[in-house]
Amino acid sequence: YGIAEYKLKAGVALAEVQDILELGVELKTGVTVTSVEQLLAQFDAVFVGIGLGGTKRLGIPGEDLPGVIDALTFIEHLKTHPYRETSVGRQVVVIGAGNTAIDAVTQAKRLGAASSTIVYRRGEADMSAYHYEYELAKQDGCGFRFNAIPQRIVGNGAVRGLELSTGETIPCDMIIVAIGQTERTELTIPTDRRVFTGGDCANGGAEIVNAAAEGVTAAKRINAMLANKGR
Repeated sequence: YGIAEYKLKAGVALAEVQDILELGVELKTGVTVTSVEQLLAQFDAVFVGIGLGGTKRLGIPGEDLPGVIDALTFIEHLKTHPYRETSVGRQVVVIGAGNTAIDAVTQAKRLGAASSTIVYRRGEADMSAYHYEYELAKQDGCGFRFNAIPQRIVGNGAVRGLELSTGETIPCDMIIVAIGQTERTELTIPTDRRVFTGGDCANGGAEIVNAAAEGVTAAKRINAMLANKGR
């Protein structure tokens, strides 16, 4: 649900899950894991791919105003509802410059926003988003404001603008926050050669292809470890 619709449609993801299940993989849902050590008592190897937590807060006045939403919530709603049920502002500002920020600014523009602009505190060369993602957003007509630090979200009962360190205020009626996610701290991952990790919880936040590659690498390492044990 956290991957933009134009990158990966839900039907494709579900079809891949079905392919995996048809290999004979057992899937258990509705299970809360509280201890990796308990799993190690039952299994020969454990792979942890729990992702990251919620979106980080801006820490500036006005971020709780109606009209401010985090990027993952915005993308998830878009993935789980008809397009017409996902509201988008007329003037949208996305704070951040990673791949998730690009997803958000692009999706907002494609949903009909008159203007959809990324605001980033550093320069163009410092963006963590992939270059081709950046070029895609520009082709879609998205705007970019660099070296501009958000100072305050202004509005009376709703978002009306974003005040920047440059002294200007960008008029907007929707702000999407995409400044990264917090680490998952509810599960301790022990240092044990039988424990493997991958995805955002291991790499700090990257693309789905990175997570898939890390899963393949871990599977090979697990297979080699078990083969040495004669399993």
